[in-house]
Amino acid sequence: MSWQGLISVGKIVETHSSGVLAKARILDRATDFLPVLAFANSYKRRYEPIREGEMVLIIAPQGEIDGGFLLRGSFHANCQKPDGANSHTEVSAYEDGTTIKYDTKAKKLDVLLAGGCNINITGDAAITIGGNLTATIANNADITAKAVTITADNVDIGKSEIDGIVTGKCNCMLLGIPHAFKSATVKAGM
Repeated sequence: MSWQGLISVGKIVETHSSGVLAKARILDRATDFLPVLAFANSYKRRYEPIREGEMVLIIAPQGEIDGGFLLRGSFHANCQKPDGANSHTEVSAYEDGTTIKYDTKAKKLDVLLAGGCNINITGDAAITIGGNLTATIANNADITAKAVTITADNVDIGKSEIDGIVTGKCNCMLLGIPHAFKSATVKAGM
């Protein structure tokens, strides 16, 4: 059996409106629309847009190019590996500048979003942080909830105008009895 004609190198010259088929050019001939291999099974599906000009392997198991499929994804002069990728760092870099990096040696995930982000969780969510948390917000922060509970040894509101919170356990300095005008919406332990 000869391998000639079973595997050829080409470039995508046209994509189908379905988003899963493409034509490739081998020398001076374009194939019919062929399936483009993707990571897809009953457990997980991942879609990456097919682009004209991508280098592909045309695999023709029966020797007939128009009965084969396309395998894409090699690095070349016009498609370099992303910055930061190495033997212990996986990098997904998108055309808009968004980058996701995971370094197994440092055990660190870095996400750089070029635009906004929406996270929708339909069930409960729990976040456990073994170290400190720092959140820097350039503009406003809005939190909507039925109730908010903060358990801490000390809560510092920072540069606000609040100079403490009057609770039902605070004694009035004039009368020496618990304050009648305690906060009904903000509660604090002592």
